[in-house]
Amino acid sequence: GHPNEVLVLEVLRDHGTVPVPHLRDVKWNRRLIVIDCIRGCQLSLIRPTISDGGKASIAKTLKEYVQQLRQFDIPQRAVPGPLDPDLVPQGRFSRAMFGNLIPERGPFGSYRELEEWYNHKTTVTLSTPTRMRTPRPSKDLVIPKFDSSYPIVLTHQDLNPRNMIVGNGELRTLWIVDWTWSGFYPE
Repeated sequence: GHPNEVLVLEVLRDHGTVPVPHLRDVKWNRRLIVIDCIRGCQLSLIRPTISDGGKASIAKTLKEYVQQLRQFDIPQRAVPGPLDPDLVPQGRFSRAMFGNLIPERGPFGSYRELEEWYNHKTTVTLSTPTRMRTPRPSKDLVIPKFDSSYPIVLTHQDLNPRNMIVGNGELRTLWIVDWTWSGFYPE
């Protein structure tokens, strides 16, 4: 578990309606968080068995969840990166419990800092030879620049069928799990 995931689960549970597991315990010495067991199946495993109507219903539900995340309004909304414990309203946990967040991925002091970080990482990545790429890319390679025109919104950042659980029971609730990489990033 990561401190950011704990914060996001607490904020979403206390201030949102996106179904997330309830946090039971945190064991920082083992980097472990304990959450409720969600009775259901991982969407990635049952997707082939779901009817077209069921898939449409899941897509509609997921769209509503993403819209809710984009509307989330807490003080950090203007600060890109993972949630900062000091800015989460009425949090149960204190910053001392978490220690420092990973500075390489934020939170950033401003949108401009995120843009500079992204552009630097992109340049370094694309100009460094790897086993996947042949030697250095061509000098004519156009490196895409960060587009800072999008608003900052709460983002899961790993929203895929492995991180969605279709609950058992009549309602078949769509649960979203694994919020480790979430934070406030461009839409």
